[in-house]
Amino acid sequence: MALHATHESSRYVSTGEPWTLDYAQGRIEGWEADFNKHGMTKLKLTAREDGRFIGRAGFSYMEERDVFELGYSIMPAEWGKGYATEIARGLADWFFASRSEPRFVAFAYAENEASIHVMQKIGMTEIEPKEIPRGWARFFELRRT
Repeated sequence: MALHATHESSRYVSTGEPWTLDYAQGRIEGWEADFNKHGMTKLKLTAREDGRFIGRAGFSYMEERDVFELGYSIMPAEWGKGYATEIARGLADWFFASRSEPRFVAFAYAENEASIHVMQKIGMTEIEPKEIPRGWARFFELRRT
């Protein structure tokens, strides 16, 4: 819940509103179900040096597109330190080393320049803009080489 406790930290996820404890618990249960079904999900991120909570990251299955989606969310106090890029690169490497799928996607609201920059830095290619429930998003993909 702390990860998305403010309007600033929740503006680009889910409903765009700060998460309640009940909502956070529901998301965790959903991620556990995803892990049981697909063998991967969004997982907790902690700092190597001291174990502090940094955020969450991983893959979700997008049924409507039949593709896995990379997603990450970092604690506001940790923004600008390179964690999103580090974890996105690590997850991309893991995905192609561990999975047989030819690609995965990621998306961000069009105004979320920081997240778009991360996707570009790890070599993702923009494939389409698409309207999603709270506005326009830019979708990217990374294909197996």
